[in-house]
Amino acid sequence: MGGAEALRAIDILQEEGVEPQRVIIDHLDHDHAEHLRMVAERGVFLGFDCIGKSRYQDDAIRLELLCAMVEAGYEDQIVLSHDISKLDYLSAY
Repeated sequence: MGGAEALRAIDILQEEGVEPQRVIIDHLDHDHAEHLRMVAERGVFLGFDCIGKSRYQDDAIRLELLCAMVEAGYEDQIVLSHDISKLDYLSAY
C-alpha cells in the first residue's frame, strides 16, 4: 500500500480512533525515501517485507531506504519481514 494510499489509509484509521503506533504499513520497500519519511512522521511502523524478492525491488535499493530511515531517526518504527506466500519463492519445498 505504498504511495498516496498509505497516507490515506492512515487518515482513515486515525479518524476511527486507531493509534498510529498500532499500525504497520507493509510493502513500503517499493517506495522512495521522501514518501517513507512522510509516512513515518505520522507515527506508524514502516513495513519492509519483500526482502530478497528482486523482481519487485533490488535489495541494494531496500538497504538504501532502510539506511535513510535510520539516519532520519525512524529506526524504532521499522519492521523487517519476509513475505513468502507462494511455493515458487522457495528454493526447496
